[in-house]
Amino acid sequence: MFSPANWHRVPGSCNVCGKRVVFSYEAESLRRGQLICSNCGSISRYRSIARGLLKAIGELTGVQATSVKALRRTRSRQALTVYDTQVPFKFFNITYTIPEHLSKVRWVELFTSRYDEFLPLGYMLGRNCSNENLEQLSFPDAFFDVVVTSDVMEHVRLADRAHAEIRRVLKPGGFYLFTVPFLADQYSTRTLIQVRDPHDPLRDIVLRADYHEDGNAPGGRVAVYREYGLDIVYELEALGFTVNLYMTDHPELGIFDTELFYCRAGK
Repeated sequence: MFSPANWHRVPGSCNVCGKRVVFSYEAESLRRGQLICSNCGSISRYRSIARGLLKAIGELTGVQATSVKALRRTRSRQALTVYDTQVPFKFFNITYTIPEHLSKVRWVELFTSRYDEFLPLGYMLGRNCSNENLEQLSFPDAFFDVVVTSDVMEHVRLADRAHAEIRRVLKPGGFYLFTVPFLADQYSTRTLIQVRDPHDPLRDIVLRADYHEDGNAPGGRVAVYREYGLDIVYELEALGFTVNLYMTDHPELGIFDTELFYCRAGK
């Protein structure tokens, strides 16, 4: 696994693959997107998602596991329906494997998605993998126990609609777990691309061009529409979520400088 000799190393346990590993990073300013697991290639923010996922599953079913992979060896009297908005992928030295592990848990029905604007919404791309626009999901109301997005919402053009859709498809008491680049010392979300007409993307105004690497996007990168501030918490609460924002480092899990929005839909 990728680990340059001059990078920093932190020993610990990966809550994605369940192994005792070393997490590697180049510089402190890059820890959120690095701290790469020497076994599975997960990074800090994927393990933050895994931490929220294991916590939510524990609250819903009582099942306790130390890693997502370990869920494959567990039993539950309650079946869960989970939607991870990303498919598994590998991008250079970073690997996202949470959906792979969840798909092998006997009591979890996993759904994933990609988005191609030239295909019909809901078009099946594979087993339980469909073409989805988060602003207009094809799933029925109250369908999922858990919805996961990992650094997705800053790229969604109409994020308020997407969050409303996620709330719609969640069961009462279900969980929405996500990470997103976050300005913890700033109240207001900063707009990078201004949407003038929701129906016409050609009228969008780029105030500051910024792109993130994305292994699932054409060309390997995707535009950033906003940088979130604390006001996202109040927007989610207005939709009926109870929001817990976790910012604590977990060195033993290789989680540093990484937020976790842990949101529960009202009953």
